[in-house]
Amino acid sequence: MARKRQRNSSQGAFLYDSLEQQKQQIGSMSMPQPPQNWPQNERDESHDTENLPDSNESEEQSKRTRGPTMMHSGWGKDGGNLHIELNEHGQVIGSEGIRLSSKLGVLARNGILAPLNHKDWRLVPSIYKDRIWAHIKENIDATDDMKRILMMSFGSKWKE
Repeated sequence: MARKRQRNSSQGAFLYDSLEQQKQQIGSMSMPQPPQNWPQNERDESHDTENLPDSNESEEQSKRTRGPTMMHSGWGKDGGNLHIELNEHGQVIGSEGIRLSSKLGVLARNGILAPLNHKDWRLVPSIYKDRIWAHIKENIDATDDMKRILMMSFGSKWKE
């Protein structure tokens, strides 16, 4: 056992000595100097930080987001009622489908019209659903046949 310790300690001393020699060699080395024909004391403006805007200013400018869809204007074009058509599968067809979907989404986020304290659309009391249907029917040319499809669409938007 004593031999192993001596061997290890002698190897450790050797490693320590070689590290010290490397440090001395590195310390005696001088930094490379630029060629003499380079201009002296000229500032490299490409790395200046003085002219850069503060990070707070740039964050304020770049944090601009779209925000929620409000759709303050009427449901249809020119503020009138929205005319929708359904195909044989009960899907809204035509260019008005996008506007209808957006309007239903805005209504679904309205906590007064559609309370958000229920976990499931099926558990929302029918009095609220009747108010929602009356509001939808006031603003679109919908028949009672469309009620199921439109209320299902509203329910999925409410859930999201």
